[in-house]
Amino acid sequence: ATALVPSLGLPPPTRMRRASRRQPVEQRRETLASTRQYLGRLLVLLVVTAPAATLVDFAFKTSVEAEIPSAELVPFFARFYFALNLLSLLVQVGLAPLLLRTLGVTRVLAVLPVALALGAGGAILVGGIAAKIALRGVDGSLRQSLHRSAIELLYFPLSPAARKRYKGSLDAVGQRSGQVVGSLAIMGAAVVGLGIRELSFVIVGLAMVLGYVALSLRRGYVDLFRANLRAGAIESSFEVPALDLHSLETLIESLNSERDDEVLATLELLVAYDRARLVPALLLYHPSRAVVLRTCEILRKSGRTDYVSEARH
Repeated sequence: ATALVPSLGLPPPTRMRRASRRQPVEQRRETLASTRQYLGRLLVLLVVTAPAATLVDFAFKTSVEAEIPSAELVPFFARFYFALNLLSLLVQVGLAPLLLRTLGVTRVLAVLPVALALGAGGAILVGGIAAKIALRGVDGSLRQSLHRSAIELLYFPLSPAARKRYKGSLDAVGQRSGQVVGSLAIMGAAVVGLGIRELSFVIVGLAMVLGYVALSLRRGYVDLFRANLRAGAIESSFEVPALDLHSLETLIESLNSERDDEVLATLELLVAYDRARLVPALLLYHPSRAVVLRTCEILRKSGRTDYVSEARH
């Protein structure tokens, strides 16, 4: 059911169609099937993310309302959200780029669910308003900074046309559907008389599901990136913070491809993302004249000197 929206039809985009004419029919079918499956899992991730945020916010505000006098609520919320936004900014600027480069997009996506599970577990074991404040602080500082940056990177392996067609609808459907699920969970808890402690168990469960879905995206991310790279449908002008670890690993692996067009496309992406220093000098021994000439040009412009002996060859 979660793959229904992307499964309604994914006609080959214009750019992708032009490139795919040079591809075997079976390979085009596999690319389209990988795209649909990947979009379905991405929708699951978005749907599961939202209810966890809704429940965390509800637990936080309920605890604050119960523990803090009404006259002190306004200054408390002012101080809290100021500190929360400041912390989120620091994570966005300082921590997010480092983790994306070193861990890769899917492992970074698992940071928030792990933190939520630990925070909710602390709320269950310790209780009290301090645990709820800490849980809300973890969620607020990571969700709109580190987690959001990783989600944006999930669209990178898609072709430009597929990204343009599905990104907005996936974000909207995933976010709103997840909020509806979270609201229904709160209403159901109120009807049956569940408290904040019981809702914390639900948050732990959602965090575990979210972590599993995030980690399960890795294979699809890498496979789709490689498939669209072969099709020439990866857009180097797409604005992302930096090449994450998974994308960089895929590019380096693609330099070993037997397809000349895939190697050339990989070289162009490495140059576009200022990674010419990662181009191996041994590519000058490649059997393709086009690959050798392009590699030599890239190495010469990069200012490197470690390729001189290979260049003489």
